[in-house]
Amino acid sequence: MGVTTGPIYEVGAQYVEQLNYSNPLGRPVQPVWYVNERYFAIDTDYQVVWTHTPAVSTKEYLFYYGTPAAPGPQVAGQFPVYNRIPGSYYYFMTVEVVQVFVPQGYQPNSLRSETAVLKTDYPIVETGTYFVRPVL
Repeated sequence: MGVTTGPIYEVGAQYVEQLNYSNPLGRPVQPVWYVNERYFAIDTDYQVVWTHTPAVSTKEYLFYYGTPAAPGPQVAGQFPVYNRIPGSYYYFMTVEVVQVFVPQGYQPNSLRSETAVLKTDYPIVETGTYFVRPVL
């Protein structure tokens, strides 16, 4: 069974194509950025608690307004940024959530790679929280 395209959904000011695929659990698919290219990940709420955290993890950068001391809402329309996808060394479908705090004037989706995120002076907080979110 191959991947086919489905209806178009409006996400903020952009239109995002929903994928039709074999999805027995009915989980939603969300667009993500990896090295300036758009991919899709299955959005699950399955949290993983490690007895020993992995030495190298797949990171999911999520963007919030405010600061670590006074966090604000998540940036609407900004897709998460991943540092690995299938085929990358050390890719794992369990991702560590990393928070990036941006100023109010931040333009959603102007950061589309881990390299771009790390070059900014925005506060970055590794949460130590892990979720299962495989990239398609």
